[in-house]
Amino acid sequence: CIDALNAGMHVYCEKTLIKGITETQNVLDTYNKTNGVIFQTGHQYNSSDCYKKVEKIVKSGYLGDITGFLCQWNRNGSWRRPVPDPKWERMINWRMYKEYSGGLVAELCSHQIDFINRVLGQYPKRISGFGGIDHWKDGRETYDNIRLNFEYPDGTDANFMCTTTNSYEGYKIKILGSNGTIVMDTHKAEIFMENKTLKKHGIVDGVSGATMQAWKKGQGAPIEASNENITLQAFEQFYQSITEDATVYADLESGAQTAKCVQMSLDAMYESKIAYWKDYPELMF
Repeated sequence: CIDALNAGMHVYCEKTLIKGITETQNVLDTYNKTNGVIFQTGHQYNSSDCYKKVEKIVKSGYLGDITGFLCQWNRNGSWRRPVPDPKWERMINWRMYKEYSGGLVAELCSHQIDFINRVLGQYPKRISGFGGIDHWKDGRETYDNIRLNFEYPDGTDANFMCTTTNSYEGYKIKILGSNGTIVMDTHKAEIFMENKTLKKHGIVDGVSGATMQAWKKGQGAPIEASNENITLQAFEQFYQSITEDATVYADLESGAQTAKCVQMSLDAMYESKIAYWKDYPELMF
């Protein structure tokens, strides 16, 4: 990434941006020396039409006061790849080793962390968490299951669960508001209203009769959005940022701040502590 910046090239950098606070700042310092270079971080869900619409709904106040986020990304598989010679173990299975990888936090949870930071327009005040190697006892160092708790400055909580031993319901983000809930997966979302707000929302927002009946039965109403491949959408936006001066949706700053959240999460788990935002260096842009 730094080599590409030093060569004056536009950069699309896979998430998580970088591992470590100092290393993240090194990328920022290099970028600040460039002129007119476009930098996009690979948190491709920022490019999703569905996610943009959910963000707009939340920020409109339609869900009422947002009190929490419940996030999960569960899979059933070891992530281990075959190794033809033991000397290549750490290179091929780099995700298993702390030297190279942030494990489940960096590889999966970072997408959801980045999205929540964007929706709230805040970064977590403190982070706690735990995890372990409780199933895939194969010499790996990174955890095969984790739990994280984020507290934001306005009091909103976000909880993250990620495991490699059970894939039930896979990927989910639940946004909990005083008037309703949005349940998201990777490509679509539904909105569920609280019973006490059904009459109000039926009149004020002009929802359809079918939607109102669904809500009364405890069912969700789909949020209409494009179902295009979000990675392709992200690449298209990167191209448009270069050729048309379009907005960079997952820019360097958001990627860097998410990388800071990832490092805080790792420290909280590995060191059995609460990690406070104020105790970490502020990234200089």
